[in-house]
Amino acid sequence: MPPTMSSETILRPRNASKTTIKELRRLLGYDRRRWIALRTCVRFAVLAADLDNNAVWKAQHHEKVAIVAEIVHVDFPETKCFEAAWGLELLARRSFRSQKSYRRCVDDPSTYHGGQADARRRSSELERVLPARRRPLAPYDDDGEDV
Repeated sequence: MPPTMSSETILRPRNASKTTIKELRRLLGYDRRRWIALRTCVRFAVLAADLDNNAVWKAQHHEKVAIVAEIVHVDFPETKCFEAAWGLELLARRSFRSQKSYRRCVDDPSTYHGGQADARRRSSELERVLPARRRPLAPYDDDGEDV
C-alpha cells in the first residue's frame, strides 16, 4: 500500500540526487501502471509549469518548481508523503533534463532521436508527393456509393 501523509513521511536523504528512480518507486509502493502514470503526470506538469528551457535546473524559479508539485499532488495525493516534495523534485529534474536533451538532439540526424525525426519528416514528404491511392471499385457502384 502506498504511504499517505497521515501514516508516514519520507524524509529527504542527505544526498537526494543519489537516490535512484527504482528506490523512489519502492518508497511509494507503486506497481508498474501507477508508476508510469506518475511519470507521465510529472512530465506534463514540467511542461505546464513553463520552466525556462535555456536555464539549468538550479536556476529555475522556485515558484514554478512548486507548481509542478502542486499539479502532481492533485492526481497523486499520496506523493505528499515526501518531506518538502523532494521526491517529486527529483523526478521533475530528471524529466526536465531528458526533455532538454531531446530538444537538443532532435534536429541532428546523427543521433537516435534525430534520425527517427528525420525518417518521419521524409515519410510525410513522400506521402504528399505520391498520389492518393484510389479506392477499389468492387464494393461500390459507379458513383462511388456503398452497394
